[in-house]
Amino acid sequence: AAGTRMCGLVLYTLVRISHAKKIVEIGVGRGCSTIALLYAAKDTGGLVQSIDPSPCEAAQATVERCGLSEFWKFNNTTSDEYFAANDESIQLAFIDGEHFQPFVERDIVNVFNRLERGGWVIMHDWNAAPRDAMETYVNRKDSHGYGVARACASQLYPAMPLFAMSILPGVFGQEHSEGAF
Repeated sequence: AAGTRMCGLVLYTLVRISHAKKIVEIGVGRGCSTIALLYAAKDTGGLVQSIDPSPCEAAQATVERCGLSEFWKFNNTTSDEYFAANDESIQLAFIDGEHFQPFVERDIVNVFNRLERGGWVIMHDWNAAPRDAMETYVNRKDSHGYGVARACASQLYPAMPLFAMSILPGVFGQEHSEGAF
């Protein structure tokens, strides 16, 4: 729970400092991140476009209960289908959808193709780690959980500097791309 609260606080803060109004969230689940993004969108006058192929009834009920529906559009579809039908620009994206590498790679490409200059992309389940630990993490093939790190490595590095921050209860770590691989 502490990690979820910290993640929400970080998301809220990043939306506020970026002044983002066009926000895309890939992966909703129970809606913990959604609520943080929505409170920030309320403050910036923005709209959160959330994408998830599951109906996410609990998240929808929480959004309604919090009175945040006017700042939210729930797209009950896959991210591939959403991006095929929408070419609107994005100011901030939170990617926390399917964690298999090919899906994450497509999400990265789709978001970056629509990202406004100066836009922000936030990847969930990316862990900052020392170089040797990250190489092991990226090269593991036995778990879909490693797809986020592998996708970031293949799609983003070395084309752009990355900043990763682990958000775990009581643990904060940071690593720039120059030292991550």
